[in-house]
Amino acid sequence: MKPPTTLRTTRAEILGTVLVIGSAFAQPVLPTTTWEVRNPETRPAGRWGHSMAFFEPLGAVAVFGGGGATYDTSIWLWGGLSWAEFPSSGGPSGRFWSGLSTDLRRGRLVLFGGSRVGLPLNDTWEFDGSRWQEILPTQRPEPRDLFPMVYDPLRQNIILFGGAGVRGLLEPLYDTWTWDGTNWTRRATGPNPRTSHAMAWDGASGRVILFGGNGPSQAFGDTWAWDGTAWWLLTPPVSPPARGLHAMAWHEGRRRVVLFGGRGAAGQLLGDTWEFDGLAGTWQQVAPVQSPPPNLFPEMAYDRLRSRIVLFGGLTGSSPSDLTWTWLDRTLRAAPARPAPGQVVALHLDSPADPGRGYALACSFMRGPGLPVFPDGRVVSLTPDALFWWSLASQAPPFLGFLGALDALGRAQASILIPAEPALIGLVWFVSGVTFEPGSPRTILNEVGLSISAP
Repeated sequence: MKPPTTLRTTRAEILGTVLVIGSAFAQPVLPTTTWEVRNPETRPAGRWGHSMAFFEPLGAVAVFGGGGATYDTSIWLWGGLSWAEFPSSGGPSGRFWSGLSTDLRRGRLVLFGGSRVGLPLNDTWEFDGSRWQEILPTQRPEPRDLFPMVYDPLRQNIILFGGAGVRGLLEPLYDTWTWDGTNWTRRATGPNPRTSHAMAWDGASGRVILFGGNGPSQAFGDTWAWDGTAWWLLTPPVSPPARGLHAMAWHEGRRRVVLFGGRGAAGQLLGDTWEFDGLAGTWQQVAPVQSPPPNLFPEMAYDRLRSRIVLFGGLTGSSPSDLTWTWLDRTLRAAPARPAPGQVVALHLDSPADPGRGYALACSFMRGPGLPVFPDGRVVSLTPDALFWWSLASQAPPFLGFLGALDALGRAQASILIPAEPALIGLVWFVSGVTFEPGSPRTILNEVGLSISAP
């Protein structure tokens, strides 16, 4: 099976909007931070108890395990627009609540533990992009489930803490382990024994952040930091309510750890979103325009290729979810949203985390069945200072592009004059924006998978 295509020559972040000339259809404008639901036709079955991590070699978010009525042994890969199933024969058995993390140094997806038919496991597996291999270290943690694993890029190892061992939820674990690619090493103890907690790498402070979890008789609302040697209890002035069974992930673009969902101390489902600033040591609740429903067992991972946090699955009430959500922090707006022939459209790219970074804006029309075209194939100039080609008689979609650098606030603007041609009415216009790392090629690559929507 062919995995989702990836962008390998440069790191870029992409966002887009859809317009229809002379039509009432338009994609809603997204604010700087919001959850956006994605509903591709091909996707994993609804599930909970799964694990997620971004797998750099394939440029995709990987989901393994969990399930609804049955165990799933496939790897599912999210490539930014759709899911693809990667059958994995000869790999780990289907299971719930395992730890999953990418070893960036070695380019491996690492899985540990979990449970099957109620029995905790302690096997270690690695996936190299094509096949699984079981690793047999000389030392390993005791069997467990309901624990997180996180990669520490500074110390180049994977961190594991706590979980539910063979004695179950009444005697949760509080041991810390690191995986170096060869062996597991037991490290310092720290936070209270717990299960169902969440952890995330915090690139702002260079530490792993842990929040919440469940003890034998209480839900925790504390925040801890692992510095590679010891755990430190943090005392932010405001914190999310105590909870377990939530999800956390680091967002590199916003330089924040994002927390979502879980179950509160009174047993209630939670659907709130919080961000942790590792430099200031503070939590702040975010009020997005839209949000996933309250959710138990959601899983999140940061898609480094597309600068998005991806959330999938969980339990919303009694039903396992099959919805995919992304947490956005960059905005591309077009006004007016429903341009008519002869109107000027203003494009605004807002990427506050990227001041001075190079950018490209790409605009293309796609002819659809029954849409009129100019019979003479003439080239139409939309703006005198743009790099463009546009021939409605050609087989390729008409295209318009702008290149430049974002200003000190991470903003850029451009404008387009829509030709006063009635034949354009009904054409679908997809606008995409790309920002680039300094020094990387200013090229828009189709492998990113920008789609063109129809009215």
